[in-house]
Amino acid sequence: MEEKISKIKYHYENKKYCKILRKFAKNSRGETSGFIVDYSENFIIIQESNDFDILGYFVFPISTIEEIRYNNFDKYYEKILKGEKLIENVGELMGKESRRMGVHFNFAPVLDINTNPKNPIIGNRSFGENKVNVTEKAIALMKGVQNQGVFSTGKHFPGHGDTSIDSHLGLPTLSFSKEHLDKVELYPYNKIIDEGLVSVMVAHLDVPSLEFRQNYPTSTSYNVVTNLLQKELKFDGLIFTDALNMKGVSKFKKPGDVDLDAFLAGNDILLFSENVPIG
Repeated sequence: MEEKISKIKYHYENKKYCKILRKFAKNSRGETSGFIVDYSENFIIIQESNDFDILGYFVFPISTIEEIRYNNFDKYYEKILKGEKLIENVGELMGKESRRMGVHFNFAPVLDINTNPKNPIIGNRSFGENKVNVTEKAIALMKGVQNQGVFSTGKHFPGHGDTSIDSHLGLPTLSFSKEHLDKVELYPYNKIIDEGLVSVMVAHLDVPSLEFRQNYPTSTSYNVVTNLLQKELKFDGLIFTDALNMKGVSKFKKPGDVDLDAFLAGNDILLFSENVPIG
């Protein structure tokens, strides 16, 4: 590894405190904690670097075990939102770790503008509810990752922030006009594409102003993938579908048909095809 990482053991006599940390590790499931935790009866092992603790999805500036108390976690999420330079540094560390493991694409940044309080899936994966703030922070993260030779993927096109359904479970609808989409949901894509975004992931959404066919997911729509993303927004990078086993698309088309439609729509790479030979 280019950056020396050491494993440090911390022993605690306070079993109640250890119980809190074990609960934190279980709840995080390795996706949102910002650090790698191995736990046993009375000690915690943390994978630690000089400045940041490293995890595949999120990286937070945590220097000591005393700062990762379960009930204080929110303040570390706030730290990551304070400035573009910090976020770019985080992206660089994510890029270094991805490259070290042979990972070529990082499915980040999330470009969704989290304006719907009933949204069950985007949450703190988004940089917030302000389109300018989301865009600036996303560009900083992208630059950090791509500076390390790893490709960033903006998602979830054309915008999953103002939805109330999880596309893993159903097909969310965006009922906005094209004018609204241009001003809000598509704003980050217009900016970040100009800054050199390499790839985009297309979501499974029902957007009547972009696709007139009912229950026709954006991920399989030629109007969305080719006409909007490639022609109108002039994006010429790689295009991924979101996972094709998600109910937002798989409940409307059978395996094989969904793969064909996704390719015909203009996608380059299909994620989680349910039947590769048929597809």
